[in-house]
Amino acid sequence: MTNIHTLNDINKGDGSFKGVSQRLGSAYEQELKEKLYSALKSKAEINDLSEKLKSHSESQRKLEARYTAEIKSLKFNIKTLKREATLAQKASSADKIKILSLETKVHELEGKLDDLELE
Repeated sequence: MTNIHTLNDINKGDGSFKGVSQRLGSAYEQELKEKLYSALKSKAEINDLSEKLKSHSESQRKLEARYTAEIKSLKFNIKTLKREATLAQKASSADKIKILSLETKVHELEGKLDDLELE
């Protein structure tokens, strides 16, 4: 037959309830140990993920810095090439004017030559 304990037994302090308390404590302790282990495991996983995130974030910052510098360089090159193209167009335009002017003089001289040959 199992022992039945009342509040009076607990309050007596004669130790008769001590065994039940120890058995309950042991189960409770085991549950607490499992919860503590689970919490520590979760914390370790969180720390691991946090480190991975920091590493990934640092890699992203490095890539961003590299591409930002490359974009800046390309924009500068584009600006330089546009300037060079504008100067080449101006030079080409001046050359065209000079060529047209020379062609006009050639035609004038050919006309004078024709006139002289006809005389």
